[in-house]
Amino acid sequence: MEIKIKDLTKIFPGDQKKGIRDTIAVKDLDFVVPDGTLVGLLGPSGCGKSTTLYMISGLQIPTSGEVWFGDQEVTNLSPEKRGIGLVFQNYALYPHMTIYKNIEFPLTNLQVEIPLVTFYIYKLGYEYEMKNDDVQKGIEKSFVSLAHKAGLKNKQFTVQTILEGNLLKINVSLNGVSPATKQLFADNVDKIIQCKLVDESEEQCSDALYDTTFRATVNYIDEGQTLDVTFRGRLEKEFTNNNIDEVIKAYQNACKGFGLPKEAAIAKTQHGFELMARIEKLPHSKLEEWVENVKNNAAIAFSHTSYTVTAVDNAALNKNIRNFLKERKLSFSDYKLYYDKTNVKVYFRLLRAAKQVVDSIISEMTEKFLLSDVETDIAQAVAHRKLTKEERRDIVYETAKLVQVDEYLQRKPNQLSGGQQQR
Repeated sequence: MEIKIKDLTKIFPGDQKKGIRDTIAVKDLDFVVPDGTLVGLLGPSGCGKSTTLYMISGLQIPTSGEVWFGDQEVTNLSPEKRGIGLVFQNYALYPHMTIYKNIEFPLTNLQVEIPLVTFYIYKLGYEYEMKNDDVQKGIEKSFVSLAHKAGLKNKQFTVQTILEGNLLKINVSLNGVSPATKQLFADNVDKIIQCKLVDESEEQCSDALYDTTFRATVNYIDEGQTLDVTFRGRLEKEFTNNNIDEVIKAYQNACKGFGLPKEAAIAKTQHGFELMARIEKLPHSKLEEWVENVKNNAAIAFSHTSYTVTAVDNAALNKNIRNFLKERKLSFSDYKLYYDKTNVKVYFRLLRAAKQVVDSIISEMTEKFLLSDVETDIAQAVAHRKLTKEERRDIVYETAKLVQVDEYLQRKPNQLSGGQQQR
């Protein structure tokens, strides 16, 4: 997965009452990490390495800029939805647990994906000629274990064995599973016994579901629409460090009557000193007026100015679109309005909906809310489940063997060498 960083900036608020100025931790950061490439961030303490990683992982929200994973923007996506991990420098083992339990513990909360393709009920009938040392109950338990290893819960399958003379009939029912899961189960039956498949049937029990990203231009702007804006102003050459507080105060005064002034900081760049500041709840209709007011009322002239709209809020439109989707009993996530330099855009994800439902909703929304430039991207929806006990056990043994501690799984961490603990 490619990771792309665009103009990433993070300003930490100070404390005006204590005379602590706002701090620019990361400024205008741009880089791309190609898929499959190892990249290191080097720099002195306090230069913004950790803050950058926190913004990529979602633990910190950027003041401005964008974070992309492949073709998906994740700038405002919560950490648990990003599908990545952040590992801290020092390892930690639970001293009261065995090595087996230390490896297994994080797996107990691990969620694996289940593609929501078309699901079926499968009936599989097997026959097997029993040998003298075969045990009927043992064979039945092996089939149950195989179902668990395939990721099935108890309610998703049944196994029944019937012994008629030396002929063992094994009837397996797989309920609400995908063709891939059924094939995984069937392909591994021979690892239990060499039996013959004599009967097979399938019955569809659900349609395939999809997640759809929706993006469109909003062509109607009402008076209640407000913006969060980041302003940048390059200060004239006569500016000195002695003017910092004066310029910041002048900026804050210029925001009065327009919105809520937030972080403001001045940093030195290769072109000279630059003011970076934010304002929230600025009425959309007053955007250009506010920019001119800041330029005309600063304590010192700007040689160059620019601004970026970082967030859009339209309570009425938000409420109407959300109600529209809820009335149709549709699940959605990641809803937001944003500004793409020229237009206000609406974006959200429709979750677990059939294709024909998605097509109908998009057509109706476009007409009802005066939308244009509609873009959609449809992908297979997924659910999540926890690993079964059998799956966790297999992963523990594979992992322990990989790091060469498979002989010590019942020991405690203090019974291992330092190198073994590190591994």
